Amino acid sequence: MILYIHNAQWDDNEHSGINARVLTDTYNMLCDYHFIPEDPEFQEIVNSGFNIEEPYMPSLAEAKAQKLTELNSLSSELEQTENKNIVVTSSLGFRINADPKAKRNIDTLIELGVHTFRDYDNENHSDMTTDNLKTIKREISMNAVNLYNQKWVMEEEIKSLKTVEEVNNYRITFEMLNFN
Repeated sequence: MILYIHNAQWDDNEHSGINARVLTDTYNMLCDYHFIPEDPEFQEIVNSGFNIEEPYMPSLAEAKAQKLTELNSLSSELEQTENKNIVVTSSLGFRINADPKAKRNIDTLIELGVHTFRDYDNENHSDMTTDNLKTIKREISMNAVNLYNQKWVMEEEIKSLKTVEEVNNYRITFEMLNFN
């Protein structure tokens, strides 16, 4: 069992001088590592000078709320204008950035009739057609919708969990599409 130590206190002069320094050092070490070794002698020393409390355990509702906040935070990161973690494999055979900035860049290339495109791996593709660029734009949009759908599924899964342990063990992961 993990125990946290709070509020170092000693009531008399028994823990003065070197003993107080040792206990203070011990207390600082425990605060740094958040554990108490199982050695009974050590337990006795610690118990004689410190209040020991069980760590706060959130309720199921609190754990779910925290996990949903984590999901929303990660989802918001994916919506940022520039996010190098949003990469899809295009049906055109190479990896592309698929964040909002990349979509804007594709719009600009289409609008200006530019047919050179640089992929995620910084390879230039000078033979791109307008239809190729529209394909990339559509794949970026499809991936964005895919990410929203994943978020909504995860929200429902989190809401349906039955124990705090299930909530704590739930892993939030977003998968990018592969059109290849």
